[in-house]
Amino acid sequence: MDQRYVCDCLKNCGCSHEDIEKYQNHRQPNRYLTNLDENSLMKFTNNKTSWLYLTNCAMKSKRRQNMEIIKIKQFDEERALYNSKNVTIDHCLFAGIRDGESVLKESRNIEVFDSSFSLRYPLCHVDTFVLKDSSFDEKTRAAIWYSKFGKIDQTKLFDIKAIRECQNIQIKNSQIRSKKFGWKSKDIELIDSSIES
Repeated sequence: MDQRYVCDCLKNCGCSHEDIEKYQNHRQPNRYLTNLDENSLMKFTNNKTSWLYLTNCAMKSKRRQNMEIIKIKQFDEERALYNSKNVTIDHCLFAGIRDGESVLKESRNIEVFDSSFSLRYPLCHVDTFVLKDSSFDEKTRAAIWYSKFGKIDQTKLFDIKAIRECQNIQIKNSQIRSKKFGWKSKDIELIDSSIES
């Protein structure tokens, strides 16, 4: 991750000069950023919307360091990838005869690309996630519940209760068809997306 680029972004996010110097002077600046917990990162940026950007930077840095990659696989068992951490999921299918649920429950720092979901409760209690070019059908029922700090892009959410009791979620270029969307959620940002609810 380019340190000058991150410093510019931190300035744009409203970080203080002292915080930016703290980042720059750290022995391993990118690791410093990735190791900040949610509360520290919020204090560091002093700006909720900037959290999403910094999380994305941090996740890219972590991916280079130690992200496990799961690619072109099918999962249908109960809690197949439960409590996963620092994982990239690419071109996977979550569906099948065993009809398991909660495949990624309680996961942290995950990225999901070009994947399809057809099992119940796939992303519940997930902290820090990127979801891109993926789809959730009506069988997922409650796709994303009790989750926070997510970035959803070019994704189809066609389940009954798409997002509930979530916070700091950005949804961009996506289609949502969900009877009960967004219950008790806060800081949901919608950009160029369509909703039927």
